[in-house]
Amino acid sequence: MVCRGQEKELLGGDPETTNNRMELTAAAEALEALKRPCIVTLHTDSEYLRNGITRWHTGWVRRKWRNAAGDPVANMDLWQRILEAAKPHEIDWLWVKGHSGDENNERVDQLATRGREEL
Repeated sequence: MVCRGQEKELLGGDPETTNNRMELTAAAEALEALKRPCIVTLHTDSEYLRNGITRWHTGWVRRKWRNAAGDPVANMDLWQRILEAAKPHEIDWLWVKGHSGDENNERVDQLATRGREEL
């Protein structure tokens, strides 16, 4: 995370999870780390995260956390956590292509690898 020139890196891991859950967890923890309302640009290479938060979640909420097929939304706990953490902030959810040389995305990949190795 970068705010007014100050950088803070968060990392972690869970051996019993999926990459999608880790992507969502990272977004939730980043937003929860903010101590006051902020204007945020959240960069992600996860289309699942970006589409879920910018397109799909309104339908899920309207259908009481069911997807279009009527099944419970996968990772509902994390989606709800992100939505709650996002409330005080103005957020631009920016998708970046993974492994394309984006400096911040490459750094996040390094932190993710380190988080897995430290388990």
